[in-house]
Amino acid sequence: MANKDALRKGYGLIITGATALGMLGIVGRLLYREIDTPVTLVQYRAFIGMLVLLAGLLIFARPLLVIRKKDIPFFAFYGLLSIGLNSFCYFSAIQKIGISLAVVLLYTYPVFLMILSALFLKES
Repeated sequence: MANKDALRKGYGLIITGATALGMLGIVGRLLYREIDTPVTLVQYRAFIGMLVLLAGLLIFARPLLVIRKKDIPFFAFYGLLSIGLNSFCYFSAIQKIGISLAVVLLYTYPVFLMILSALFLKES
């Protein structure tokens, strides 16, 4: 019975995550009525995401909040460069080219990456 509960919880988390990711472009486009730059939008997204994640970890997985001091630079670098830059590019694309083309580019980038790796890095 525990496996079925874990499976249901896993499916629920997948559906929730996919729904949140799918709504990101629509919510971003709606927020552009009030917010003028992608940088501001990314800051709000990061702050709200941090609050939701912190609340979830405090309630459901408090031990995961403990990190080693030597890992702080990694998390800071990863958050600023990877997550921040990705969000900035995505919201900038939504602002400049529209949601539909931005989403198509977002979900097809692995194919472009594979083609470019084969052409330039000679990967199989």
